[in-house]
Amino acid sequence: MANELRHASVGTELTQSEWEAVGTHIFNSQATGDTLYASSATQLSRLAIGSSNNLLTISGGVPAWTASPSVTSLTVTDITASDIGMGTSGSPVSYTAGTPIAAIYATSSNATSTNAEPFYLKSVMTGAGGYGGRSTFHAYTNVVLGSNFQALKAYVEYGSSGRCLGLSAAFVAEMKTPNATIAGGNYYVAELEYVAGGTNTATSPQGSQAGFLYMAQSGDADGDFDDNGYLFRLDGCTDGGGHLYDTTASGATGDATLKINIGGTTKYLLVADDAS
Repeated sequence: MANELRHASVGTELTQSEWEAVGTHIFNSQATGDTLYASSATQLSRLAIGSSNNLLTISGGVPAWTASPSVTSLTVTDITASDIGMGTSGSPVSYTAGTPIAAIYATSSNATSTNAEPFYLKSVMTGAGGYGGRSTFHAYTNVVLGSNFQALKAYVEYGSSGRCLGLSAAFVAEMKTPNATIAGGNYYVAELEYVAGGTNTATSPQGSQAGFLYMAQSGDADGDFDDNGYLFRLDGCTDGGGHLYDTTASGATGDATLKINIGGTTKYLLVADDAS
């Protein structure tokens, strides 16, 4: 049988040293890196070494090397890798609704003041004058879709007994600047860009709308949100002449102004203390 484990040929009689020698038993066609396995209940055989980065799997009830392993279920406690990829631009992974390519289901009994984070990503930029450091969620279509299409969704759900005694938000964007003079650049917590693909983009097809921000509420059967909800909340600003929130602006019809910038020019939104 090919690849079987056999005695090395030593002549008609074994000496003590031959009997104890490391090379007394060898494989047919043995090579460095070969693996010993039981090919039957009575036979030990050789599995030739695989190619670099191959993984050992099972095929037909015996060990085999593969470059593309298929695992039905895998449970790990920690993964350290220099690069992780699923599919390529030329050979993407196919999926359908309800079957995500990657899913994380986690639970935490955390009762401390430290955030529980099931997913954490930190990208440290070390090249002066470089660009980026962001993570991109890129959704693309070349067909007419149905009711919605977004690249990223943040969703918080409360059960009937769920509460948050502080501030709750479905999406948080936060920027920290140093305690130092910053020369140059513009610093905004969020950036919204509408990139038009050409002429008539905002009105084609007929009846479409385009803009920077869309807000909607639903499920307000008793009108409580309509009566008590807010369009937005702004904290941390002190009122004063020339401030972002200014209650001393002269010549303005209103109780106060909010300072904004349109095309590089300072403008003011009028706000009132009551709806009268």
